[in-house]
Amino acid sequence: MLSITLAIIDIKLLLLPDILTFSLLWGGLIFQLLIPQGNIALGIYGVLAGYLLMLFISSMMNWHYQQPQLGHGDLKLIAAYGAWLGVLKLPYLLLGAAVCGIIHYLWLYFRFQRRSAAIPFGPSIVLSGCYWLLIDTYW
Repeated sequence: MLSITLAIIDIKLLLLPDILTFSLLWGGLIFQLLIPQGNIALGIYGVLAGYLLMLFISSMMNWHYQQPQLGHGDLKLIAAYGAWLGVLKLPYLLLGAAVCGIIHYLWLYFRFQRRSAAIPFGPSIVLSGCYWLLIDTYW
């Protein structure tokens, strides 16, 4: 439910509130502690790797394009899903989010016949994260 709230807020305001993303992050770490097959070390590494990797990529894009391309809320949301999924599933999360983001961009481009100035990336992260959490749970 928190993920859906974050996606809706990002679509409407292009903003991911810290209070919600940090709640999701801490919820993921507590989840890793409480479930029998959880691994808190992988969760912590997922948080660190997700945030630092995306911070590096975002910094390189900012340097190249001379303007912000990815918000810090998106970085924190990826770190939060890194806590839930662990570091080993982080590449799948990022691949799924990138594919969803490209589909979203193409849909907007062909629907409105123009380039959009800003596209919320949070819903793509949420969609990918929820997919991988459900696959992990029910597969």
